Amino acid sequence: MKGLISVVTTLLACCLSALTRLERYEKYYHGAPATLELTVKDDRGQPVEGVHVQAYFWRPSGVADEEDDKSNAEGKAKVVGEGYTDVFYSLNKEGYYETKGHANLEMPESDPEYFWERARWAPIIRTEVLKKKRNPIAGIEWFGVRIKTPPFNSPIGLDLEKMDWLPPYGNGENNDVRVTLTPVAVGGGVNAGYNITRVTFDFPRLGDGMQLCTADTFSTFKTAYTVDLSRPFERYLF
Repeated sequence: MKGLISVVTTLLACCLSALTRLERYEKYYHGAPATLELTVKDDRGQPVEGVHVQAYFWRPSGVADEEDDKSNAEGKAKVVGEGYTDVFYSLNKEGYYETKGHANLEMPESDPEYFWERARWAPIIRTEVLKKKRNPIAGIEWFGVRIKTPPFNSPIGLDLEKMDWLPPYGNGENNDVRVTLTPVAVGGGVNAGYNITRVTFDFPRLGDGMQLCTADTFSTFKTAYTVDLSRPFERYLF
């Protein structure tokens, strides 16, 4: 009888162990609960109410758990989903430029070995900026444009509206900026050739110039609202 009880106990323990491994696999495959807590403010630091927060919690199954929420009067929104790798989210409201974000899911700092028993990721707490659409002006943005490389050591006009060289190298009309390509170094063999080229931009018209700025990559409106007139304009850029 004792031997039978021992066998039953062993089998029961094995079944429970197998069930625990199965549960862990299911949680791994389908994801564990994760919380995204955002405070949404405008570019002047004021909370924005009514922002639609859409979050995508990704899992090894290749399917994302899509959850959403709207910010309250304090600009706070809380989205809870199930994921295992990371979360992508977007913030949208009428009259504002879209903001996007990304975060990796991380285990809690305390007792990480009991993660699967607790089955929760550490909360993601962030403050995001939603830039307001104000005083819009007409503009042109080019992205991923491919144009033929002009000859070396010859200043060639570039039409920024058409994003094309002036004749005879293209169909541009306005000489907005001159571009000069100068070879600096050439080396390597047949299978390992390389070259370094210096690109010079200069502006032929009086008053024209370029001002560099740090891109706000989180927003679809990546630049500043206005040109900083206290800063000089670059007439030559290498």
